[in-house]
Amino acid sequence: MYPVNNLIYEFMREFMLILHFLGLAMIFGGVLSFIFLRKTRNKMGGDDAITFMGNTSRLILMGHIGLALSILSGGYLMTPYWQSLGNLPLLITKLILVVAVIVAVSVMTVSARKAGENNSLQQIRRFDLWGGIYFISVTGVVIFAVLVFR
Repeated sequence: MYPVNNLIYEFMREFMLILHFLGLAMIFGGVLSFIFLRKTRNKMGGDDAITFMGNTSRLILMGHIGLALSILSGGYLMTPYWQSLGNLPLLITKLILVVAVIVAVSVMTVSARKAGENNSLQQIRRFDLWGGIYFISVTGVVIFAVLVFR
């Protein structure tokens, strides 16, 4: 581990921690927005629902940016833990959930694009399914992060 009095390390650690929390806030904000917007979308007709879905693409972009910030800063923050990763099952679980978040965001992005191109209600249902997986995974990441790093 780095010496405590190393100012550069401390500054970088604090900066990366701030970026990490901002990324998590963006990810969580995006998924919560989708949950509330889905209720609105479900009250609409077929074509209006698809159009509405296409207009929410900025939220997907926000999720991508938040995920990138979290992964980059998380990789830096994990530096002291890589060697002892085998002894930290909760941290391994958290990292597996991070992979689940990446998969969910990827599938949701493809589904949203296909729904917009093909006016496909099937893609919207797929998007909703993976949105639930996304929400559960992000919530799990936060819970396991608290349990590991408290």
